[in-house]
Amino acid sequence: MGTPLQEAVRTGGDREIDILRRLLDEDADPDEASAADDWPPLHIAVSLGQLACVTALLQAGAEPDTLVNHRRGAPAAAAASSRKDHRSRASGKQSSRTSALHLALEHPDALATEICAQLLHEGGADPLVRNGSGCTPASVASATKRHPQASFLLQREQEVAHQTALLSHQ
Repeated sequence: MGTPLQEAVRTGGDREIDILRRLLDEDADPDEASAADDWPPLHIAVSLGQLACVTALLQAGAEPDTLVNHRRGAPAAAAASSRKDHRSRASGKQSSRTSALHLALEHPDALATEICAQLLHEGGADPLVRNGSGCTPASVASATKRHPQASFLLQREQEVAHQTALLSHQ
């Protein structure tokens, strides 16, 4: 069993969103993960396309760039089939490390991907963060044929690289 925040995100109904917000208002740690499931609530919300949860967690200060173990058959791949199925995958094989933005780009719903990527960007997600395979979100977007997101993320990468170069020359 996960933390109360993790469980509210997994269920994702209107009642659970209210519970999630109440827990966050009561200073629940938006990044707390249970020993049984090392994914923070934000990563679960992103992988399941729970946009209201993503928004609430980011507003509460959830860290979008935390890298977690990516699982084969991660929630994004099965989100359309069953939200409750997430628990059974918690013990699945782990591969590379991944951020919330990387996970968003794997979601099967293109609109959810676009909105979630925008929310994460607005919430401070680093467009240059690299997953365990060394890929940035833009390269993942390109590889998964998410062209609008790839263009947006490549532009953000270039902006950050330019700002970094300017700061290093001062």
